[in-house]
Amino acid sequence: MTREQQRYGISGILIALLLIPCLVLAGDKPYERVVVFGDSLSDPGNAFFLSGINLKPPYSSLDELLVPDAPYARGGNHFSNGPTWIERLAKKLDVGGSAKPAFKGKNGKKLKMTNYAVGGARARDNGIDINLNTQLSAFLSDSQGVASMGALYVIALGGNDVRDAVAALSVDPTGQASNDILQDALIALSDSIIALHGAGATKLLIVNSPDLSLTPAIKRLDSLFPGTALGAAVASLQFNLNLAALLDDLSLVFPALEIAQLNVFQTLQEIVDDPDAFGLKNVIDACVMPNLPPFACKKPKRYLFWDGIHPTRATHRIFAREAAEVLNLGGDEDRDSFENQDGKERGMRGRK
Repeated sequence: MTREQQRYGISGILIALLLIPCLVLAGDKPYERVVVFGDSLSDPGNAFFLSGINLKPPYSSLDELLVPDAPYARGGNHFSNGPTWIERLAKKLDVGGSAKPAFKGKNGKKLKMTNYAVGGARARDNGIDINLNTQLSAFLSDSQGVASMGALYVIALGGNDVRDAVAALSVDPTGQASNDILQDALIALSDSIIALHGAGATKLLIVNSPDLSLTPAIKRLDSLFPGTALGAAVASLQFNLNLAALLDDLSLVFPALEIAQLNVFQTLQEIVDDPDAFGLKNVIDACVMPNLPPFACKKPKRYLFWDGIHPTRATHRIFAREAAEVLNLGGDEDRDSFENQDGKERGMRGRK
């Protein structure tokens, strides 16, 4: 072998060695798990495992606003007719097991299921419902106080606090009570983000509040009490603007934090403005029909809302695509991966 051949041979080996770690990194998962804190929009079944209660046809326990007090048996004990957006996103990330209900049972020595979202949860402590601090404390207890840097931490809370703020307007028209509720929710979010970061977390996905004025429940209330929808729109927007400002401030104070934001407020408005673009048809009515056989609409996949305040699995799929795009994982161009999840789920049900 000539000296020139030896030189090229050595160079080739060095290049190959340098490429090996790149190839390994390309095959790695972007996150080792998802850790979720949230309400009914992210609850994979925790509310059911904590209460043992779910709703079955004819759904007679639903109130006039079609707001449930428990998850639905149909769809696997979700507050919808199927998996939530975060469960879909976790599957795409190849960490689907971590998005399962943390309150289903003991994780054991190895932390596996880390979705602590519970239907009805608030960001703030209202003295009644499970709140963000409750969920965070449960996680830190399970993880021995350590928040791994390799995980994606999802906080999707605030919608129920906004609902409380809207309800408070009927008691205190000045809006002071509503402002206090929203402020307390934001403080709770800030405190929890700081606590998570202090435990080691660096990668966060924060979800804002949907525009509650677009929900069937609020529209029904507005027909009875004009002005309710406007109050809901203002409260939703106020909370979201202050949340965005808070996250900007936290990013400046803690430069190691990587905070991505999922804007479901905007997405919901876009769906209502142009449902055909999202494959939907009905963006006004709820799909469930209490005491009226067959107790649900014939084509839920064409509906935006499952009940008075919760989206259908089809809408959750849209949210999952948006989240993937926010995290630079592929959004609209990767739509098939989320569509295929539905196909696999239907296939599994068919084999039972």
